[in-house]
Formats: sequence, structure tokens, C-alpha cells
Amino acid sequence: SIMHFGKIAKKHKTKICLESLNRIYTITSVPSVDCYQKIRQQVKCYLQMASMSSNNDVQEGLTIINNTNVKYFTKEMIAEFYALKGMLYHLNRKLVNSC
Repeated sequence: SIMHFGKIAKKHKTKICLESLNRIYTITSVPSVDCYQKIRQQVKCYLQMASMSSNNDVQEGLTIINNTNVKYFTKEMIAEFYALKGMLYHLNRKLVNSC
């Protein structure tokens, strides 16, 4: 549904990905697995956009991860967040060094 649409939109490199993922906030009761997938896909969208454009997208991705309350997620999910965070920092360093 919304998650699948977000994945496909990410492959097409559009901001539609973020718009569709933000619609999950309109649902009153969302399971933690869906929240995890939403955050994961959002950060991947920002990673993809940042690799093509600017440092602002890296900062947006970092903000999402840093503002995530990880106490509701499994250790594996938290590890994935840390891996994504590392990827964002790595991309940030590449962008800063290229300027």
C-alpha cells in the first residue's frame, strides 16, 4: 500500500516517496514494524536524493533518525537505523570534501 508505493517512488527518484510515506502519520494506529519501515524508507529516500543534490537532504535524514524513539523497535531494527545513520554521515563527509 503506502509503503510499497514509497519503495517504487524511491526507485524513480522522486519526492513522491516522502509525500506518500508522510501519509502514514494520518493513520491512527500504526504497528511498530510499519513505523520502522516508514522511517527506513524515508531515510533511504534522503540518501538517494542527497547523493544527487545537496547536503540538506543528508541533514533531513539525520534529523529523522535522531528524532526517532528507538525503544519500540527490536535490536535488529535499531542496528539498521545505526547503519543508515553511518551511511548518511559517510555521504555528508563526501559532500563536504567535494566542495
